[in-house]
Amino acid sequence: MATVDGLVPAPRGKRRCDIVPIHLASSITASELETLVAGKSLDQIYAMLGSPDIQVTNQKDKGMQLAKLLSLDHQVRLVVRKMAPPTLTLAGGAPRPSGGDAPAPSKDEPLQRLVEQVRSGSADAAGALADMRDDASRVAIARAGGIVPLVALLTAQDPAAGAEAARALQSLALNAENRVVIAQAGAIVPLVTLVQSGTDGQKEHAARALGSLAFNDENQVLIAQAGAIAPLVTLVQSGTAGQKEQAAGALRNLAFNAENQILIAQAGAIAPLVTLVQSGTDRQKGHAAVALASLAVNAENKVLIAQAGAIAPLVTLVQSGTAGQKEQAAAALRNLAFNDENQILIAQAGAIAPLVTLVQSGTAGQKENAAGALRNLAANAEHKVLIAQAGAIAPLVTLVQSGTDGQKEKAAGALKSLALNAENKVLIAQAGAITPLVTLVQSGTAGQKEYAAAALGILALNNAENKVLIAQAGAIAPLVTLVQSGTDRQ
Repeated sequence: MATVDGLVPAPRGKRRCDIVPIHLASSITASELETLVAGKSLDQIYAMLGSPDIQVTNQKDKGMQLAKLLSLDHQVRLVVRKMAPPTLTLAGGAPRPSGGDAPAPSKDEPLQRLVEQVRSGSADAAGALADMRDDASRVAIARAGGIVPLVALLTAQDPAAGAEAARALQSLALNAENRVVIAQAGAIVPLVTLVQSGTDGQKEHAARALGSLAFNDENQVLIAQAGAIAPLVTLVQSGTAGQKEQAAGALRNLAFNAENQILIAQAGAIAPLVTLVQSGTDRQKGHAAVALASLAVNAENKVLIAQAGAIAPLVTLVQSGTAGQKEQAAAALRNLAFNDENQILIAQAGAIAPLVTLVQSGTAGQKENAAGALRNLAANAEHKVLIAQAGAIAPLVTLVQSGTDGQKEKAAGALKSLALNAENKVLIAQAGAITPLVTLVQSGTAGQKEYAAAALGILALNNAENKVLIAQAGAIAPLVTLVQSGTDRQ
């Protein structure tokens, strides 16, 4: 039965199970089993079942299930404590708020026992810790001293122990503070070793753990310095399906670092990442698209990624991928489109129409990334016409009016580029863009003000009617304010 102190024996009336004898067992056997455990604490039951006298067909299963029993007890404590009422009852029935005078929660002895078993080299205990995937448990495991013995277990002779330790550390690393502690405990080097020369399971779990650790900026540097990039690229090239997915995810996170963008490309990652975008599983495609988007922040990588044939499969993802793939592929095309030649290749691959569709009816992230891609593509004179013909102006104006901050900035930037075409100046004004652009100049973010002011300036250039409309919309005063006290670019 679940209580604030974990699992305790349930009275017969509250039991939610039945013991049914099978084969040669009888009802007497069932009764004896009930008597055997009745009234015993979890510790007593654990000790009894853990005794060598209790034999099972597969001894490994016994260790695994006993570890899960401790894990379940810990998770029950967390859940029941969250559900407990915020008041305590005193003698006589008078309630008082729980607080400084309330008794402290009992020590989580099952969790401590699991940590001790990890210190003793138990793969089953490490696996039980890995299965505690709620953030409260991640914090509790770290406080119980679980990280250091898990790091030590990475180098155990038992391959299963190393794999389970890597799996547990990956889960723990989803907590921001734990990422720092795990790195400080020396986990990165043995994890890289497992990625290089571990068993298939160790490689996959270690790659995933490095990916989680790489959400931390400093860890991105440390992981690269430990030599992780080359073996991760090898997994992306020739690993199992799971290894490819996790290695691509790790490279995705490592590529948020500018120096790593160069190192990852030099290690030969671009071609196999493009292959994943073309023919990988859904998760492989998503990880690879984000990795390419980050790598494409680097100017040389923009060229290399296009030469590797990434543009066509990225456009395919924008057209028909999952929701996440569309968002990620649009981001990759956005970054690639800062390059003049890539702008032409992306348009030739048929990207404009599906990008406009995302601006019109995509998710929030899809709209922002697609608007950014159109902004960059519109730097090309022919593309200004094609984008307008594809129906982009009206939905871009809608984003300027009522989008998120990121959407407003990128849509204003797109309208600024489109307005360099004389016909588009008229279409943009007719679509009602002037008033929301003036609003951004008045009260937008720094980037919004910059793009909106530039867009209004271009709309007014050589167009007498727009000059009047802009003045009537109240643009002059906020523009003067920007001149007086705005940034240099504003």
